[in-house]
Formats: sequence, structure tokens, C-alpha cells
Amino acid sequence: MRKNFVYKRGTKLWLCWHDLNGTRHQEASGFEVGDEKKAREVLRKVASRVDAGADLGEAEEGPVTVARYERKWSDDREQQGLLTAHDEAVRLRKHAMPALGALKLEDVRPRHIRDLIRDLRSAGTLAARTVRHVYGAL
Repeated sequence: MRKNFVYKRGTKLWLCWHDLNGTRHQEASGFEVGDEKKAREVLRKVASRVDAGADLGEAEEGPVTVARYERKWSDDREQQGLLTAHDEAVRLRKHAMPALGALKLEDVRPRHIRDLIRDLRSAGTLAARTVRHVYGAL
């Protein structure tokens, strides 16, 4: 039995579901903590489309978010066989997507990137080179 659920990441809610092959997928819901009911409704719609055999790759509803674009971009780079593609995807998903993933792609501004890099530096948990790699991948 595949388990689909909504979970909290910072102040945002994320969706987790499994496709027909059993592959786990995670995506920002676009909702803040407190809107769990709305997020669960979106997850229910996604799960019903998966159960109906729909390909969610390009047919996802709603605006293109940074997380959605990043998944497609990273998958394309990995399919091309680029040596750094996997490392860049991991860095983006681990360090950038929690802060930027729920934003609509068209709403991202330089200040969002600046603030993310400042936050990564000030946290003091990452090496300077790692922060530079995250910035470069963005």
C-alpha cells in the first residue's frame, strides 16, 4: 500500500505521493502551515490522477513552481549524462528548494537568491564552497 501524505517543511506544506511504479515524489504544495486541509485536497487530486494512470510529468495543474522546474531541469541534465548533474540536483533539493521551491517561477527575484545565500552563510553549517556550489547551480 502506497502512503501519500502532507508534511511541514519550515513554514510551507509539501506533498508526498507514490506513482504507479512505486517511485516516491515530493513537491511543494504552495500552501503555508495552517492550510493543511487545502494541501490534502490537492494531494487527493494528485493521487486520483496517479491511480487513473495519468502522467504527471508535464500535465501538472497550476503555475510552474521553482521546485517543479528544478525537477524537470535536473532530470533532463541527468538523462544527458552530465557528471555533475546528480550532485547539483541534491544540493538544490536539500538547500534551495526548502526556501524557494514553493515560489512561482515568474515571482523569483534576485533578492530571493540573495536572501537564501545569506541564510546559508549565516547558519554556519555549510562550507563556503558548498554555498558557492548552491549559488552556481541556481
